[in-house]
Amino acid sequence: MIISKKLKAFFSFVFFLLFKLNKLLYFYRLKRSVSFSSFIISVGNLSLGGSGKTPMVELLAKNLYHKNKRLAIISRGYGRSSWFNHIVTRGAGPLISVHTSGDEPFMLAMSLKKIPIIVGKKIKSISMAIDQFQSKTIILDDSFQTRSIKRNLDILLVDLSINIKQYNIFPKGYLREPIEEANRADVIIFTKSGFNRKNDNRVKQIILNRLTNKKTLLFDAQYVFSLKKYLKEKKSFISYNKKINSPSFAFCGIANSDLFEKEARSACSKKVEFLAFSDHCKYTAYHIQKIKNILIKKRVTHIITTKKDFFKIQESFSNYEVFIIDLQHKIENEKVLFSFINKQINKYYS
Repeated sequence: MIISKKLKAFFSFVFFLLFKLNKLLYFYRLKRSVSFSSFIISVGNLSLGGSGKTPMVELLAKNLYHKNKRLAIISRGYGRSSWFNHIVTRGAGPLISVHTSGDEPFMLAMSLKKIPIIVGKKIKSISMAIDQFQSKTIILDDSFQTRSIKRNLDILLVDLSINIKQYNIFPKGYLREPIEEANRADVIIFTKSGFNRKNDNRVKQIILNRLTNKKTLLFDAQYVFSLKKYLKEKKSFISYNKKINSPSFAFCGIANSDLFEKEARSACSKKVEFLAFSDHCKYTAYHIQKIKNILIKKRVTHIITTKKDFFKIQESFSNYEVFIIDLQHKIENEKVLFSFINKQINKYYS
């Protein structure tokens, strides 16, 4: 259903009023935030999905693990099939299915070793991490809007690939809350830098114009894409440093598929069929059959997808050559960022 501009503006205003009401309830302490003994780091954003929160959580976790910070990662596990709290991993691979955990926590469990990951209601999950794993540093995935938990450090990601026209409150635009809320952040990282310099500068300026908190640290981060091939016999990915020279089909279920599509096409020397599904697509029998129909019709033997999509579809396409477009953040002045984070943790426990 197509919603008119006037209707979008109306619902955006309603959304804004609800946001303000919730903020006032916390301000007047009619609703209270819960404190914990561990150092709590939030990684979140202002917009709806696609800013690279999960790769940033992974990068942060790898860095802090090497500093012996006794980590745990908490996620609500968006799109999962269960409402209960679950331990996705104790640090030695997933204990539950991708459908029970959610695609992003499962992907983290496959990538990160020796780091517990818990999904579910965040307050209970934090308590589980402290009680069962004695976690001293806890990373909250997607929690910038979570006022019910007191954090020690807020890292805000700002997606520069979103068109400047979309910087309005949902559903008129992509924002979850007003731009002024960026002042709550201790660190702001402008992600997906460099894809559209003109838009980059305009988005940065609109954030900086509203930023009155002069203590907020600012960083730029680029996406670094890499093509990887899945080896069935080893159940692992290897870097693939050449173009795919076969008819290929690329698909994904992510919030912003434009950059993925561009990278998938550039990774191939021949024509690429492409299909975008909704964010966190569960890939039901309908979706799988739709993909297979295209593969048969176009006589395609090579599939390209994202890492988080791969774990949901791998069993259905075991007869095909499967590749992923992997991505990582490359943060300018990365050492400064992680030095600041480590100092804040050390100061907290000193």
